[in-house]
Amino acid sequence: MHLRLTLRLLASPGAADDGWGTMMRRVLVAVTAAAIFVAGCGGGSSKQSGAPASATNAPGSSTTTKGSATTTTLAASAADTALAKVASLTVADLGSRWQQYKAAPGPLPVSGGCAYSPSGPLSKVGYGAFYAGPQIKFKANTSYAYSTTVVFPDEASATAWATVRKTGAYKECVRKHYDASARQTNATLRVVTGADKDPYVGRTQANSQYVDFTRYNSQYRAAGGKYLVNGAYDLYLYRHGRVLVTFELDRSTAPKSDPNATAVGNSIATAILKVLMRTDAQS
Repeated sequence: MHLRLTLRLLASPGAADDGWGTMMRRVLVAVTAAAIFVAGCGGGSSKQSGAPASATNAPGSSTTTKGSATTTTLAASAADTALAKVASLTVADLGSRWQQYKAAPGPLPVSGGCAYSPSGPLSKVGYGAFYAGPQIKFKANTSYAYSTTVVFPDEASATAWATVRKTGAYKECVRKHYDASARQTNATLRVVTGADKDPYVGRTQANSQYVDFTRYNSQYRAAGGKYLVNGAYDLYLYRHGRVLVTFELDRSTAPKSDPNATAVGNSIATAILKVLMRTDAQS
């Protein structure tokens, strides 16, 4: 089952020497605290602004005029706005061993970011249909979980964006985003795309397709110039009809086996299933 495989994937991707601890705690806090939530760029970024363009006078849109410029902003329906929030990870989904670290940014505009195009699938998403959930921390170690949800107006658009998300070009764009954030925290750090694959990608769970898995490894330059892994960002992408949900787990990796790794894996796997079942019930 996918739940069992998730536990395997959440195992430590590598070991680092004794310098991993304090450094990686700072990095994970800095990256997650920055609210990396760009629908166009995997985990995303709160730095993005503006809203997707839409056809003038499109249903559910509003038009504003400033000087000689006219801007039309597409608005999501109340039902899609509610669905985006329902299909998001919560503290309750993860259980009592987790706590809220940052409140949910909530609805965000969809513009800019990796592979975004004014005429692409994301341009059809109205404001309110892209929802960033809270950042949630495991109490006993530096593991952070959160989700981003996009409700597209139709399944074809959701499928088209899911296809983009799986491309090498998109994943390299996301890697550069993580890499830049890490280097701003510590110049000895870098982020590389991991080679880990999940053979369960493509399977269905709670009427949702497991579309893609990607791991990005954080590394730091140790004595002698060798790079060692000291953290990972795991992204799980699911599609339920016209709804796309990205679950992300960011964590530091200890030089020795983490006794909490199994607990983190179990709770993440169970939480994902809860969100998918809730999404299925609401759709």
